[in-house]
Amino acid sequence: MRSTLWLLLLLLSTNALGRVGPVPDYAPLALVRTHVQAMDLSPEFVERLGSLAGRRHTVVGEEDTLGTMVWLRDYQPIYVRDAEAHLHALRVKSLLPERNGLKFTGDPPIEDLPLVHENGNLVVAGRYIFISDRVFEDNEVEAPESLGERRPLVRDLAQALHRPEADIVIMPQLPGEGTGHVDLYLLPVADDVVLVPSISEEALVDLTEGEWILGRVAADFLDEQARFLTRLGLVVKRLPMLPPRLMPAVDRSAEDAVFFSPANSLLLNVGGRRSVLIPDLDQSALRTGHRRLYKQYRKQWSRTFQGLGWRPVFADATELSRYLGFFRCLSAVVPE
Repeated sequence: MRSTLWLLLLLLSTNALGRVGPVPDYAPLALVRTHVQAMDLSPEFVERLGSLAGRRHTVVGEEDTLGTMVWLRDYQPIYVRDAEAHLHALRVKSLLPERNGLKFTGDPPIEDLPLVHENGNLVVAGRYIFISDRVFEDNEVEAPESLGERRPLVRDLAQALHRPEADIVIMPQLPGEGTGHVDLYLLPVADDVVLVPSISEEALVDLTEGEWILGRVAADFLDEQARFLTRLGLVVKRLPMLPPRLMPAVDRSAEDAVFFSPANSLLLNVGGRRSVLIPDLDQSALRTGHRRLYKQYRKQWSRTFQGLGWRPVFADATELSRYLGFFRCLSAVVPE
């Protein structure tokens, strides 16, 4: 039985490694990077990542750089394999000047892609490449009226990624979520399996009016995306999560909708071992009525990941959640 399981995992890894196009998160990793400032936002995450990845974990950056640089995922290259299985690094453009023109030590040859894009807004499941429609906003072009209508932006992206246009799937943004990135609600874990959060009716009880409205809209949105992904032929696993909370922004200038999303976990396929770092919350960050639910949710997340062949490892993200990102956002990965 054990040998059969290892053979299956090997086949999955080989398929993910050898496919032409962008490399998915569940493929084997050569390196995992975090910015030095990540230790300030989530020290437990950085420490546990170091334990799991060993020498494949490396720290980059300087303590006194701008805080926008801590979100390595957004400006890491898109790693793409060509028809000869050679790895290329596509460097995208950013609206933030400090993120442009960078090159990481040890990367494959860099090719510039003249597209404004944050790489947190790209996930891959088998043949499909998912991005949200934020990509149209960032590039100041008109969004297609339907998913079947293609625009030059999608055509150019497909060519750069060595994939047909039909493989590029434009998803809507999660209502109320500040980044607009698809990886806040969609986590592929295999070529044909994706994880999408869900918000239960029980979790929507005793909220403020604003949070109830936001939670209800988010719950309906997530259900609709799960149905859409199922129609694409994917197996969709639902991860229960708490509804978003309205909290003062870090700079106190306004309120943010904070989504405690397990979909922004970090997959680590390292040296034949598959682990997943899952954001955890301290009880102090939870409503009293949500504390029992959250304990149940953690158990369900663990069982789901274990059933899919990923060993769950939790790390505290209580402070990190206020910055509207979690563990995938804080890391940059280089495939083998």
